[in-house]
Amino acid sequence: MTKREQTGQSFASASPGELLKRRAMERQIEPIIAREERANSSVDVACDPFAHRPFVQALRERGVMLAPLLVQWNYKVPAALPFSKWLRTKEVLLSDARLQVNDNTAGVHYFGTYIVQSSVGAEMEEAGIRSVDCQTLWGYSDEVAMTHMFDLCRGRIERVSIVQNDLKDFVIGLKGHLAQVGPAHFSQTVLVAPATM
Repeated sequence: MTKREQTGQSFASASPGELLKRRAMERQIEPIIAREERANSSVDVACDPFAHRPFVQALRERGVMLAPLLVQWNYKVPAALPFSKWLRTKEVLLSDARLQVNDNTAGVHYFGTYIVQSSVGAEMEEAGIRSVDCQTLWGYSDEVAMTHMFDLCRGRIERVSIVQNDLKDFVIGLKGHLAQVGPAHFSQTVLVAPATM
């Protein structure tokens, strides 16, 4: 696979913003009976997780809540050691203090990348490919920053700052590691803080 083909692949489903918009559309279209049936089996976000609420802000300031909306990327990489070596040179560039330098990324929070301990040392072998389970956790304080990050990483923004470029390079590098195992091993989970409901 050429480098051009690797960076052109998308390992994400819809962005968190798109998922929230779809949910809002579903709520407007679904009949009340279907909505009540779904409420018994899943969590329905009935409000905007980014709306200004003093209680939510207080929880964030005191470190009780990471962010109103978290996005967890679950994926596999070929091996733990080479991935962790690559990560050491990149993670430091995604500190909150650095991301807040740019207005467009101020609401983006990188909460780290983690190797799932159950898979370390017992690297999974699927179809002759060894792999390790990993998770990356992102937090978003506002919808504009979340949308900006996904647009940035999809190459929809042409002029970028150094901070934005480092964020984009991190995601592209991550996609390079993912490409070695394949996009079928990527999933995304959107977590909404209960205090925002």
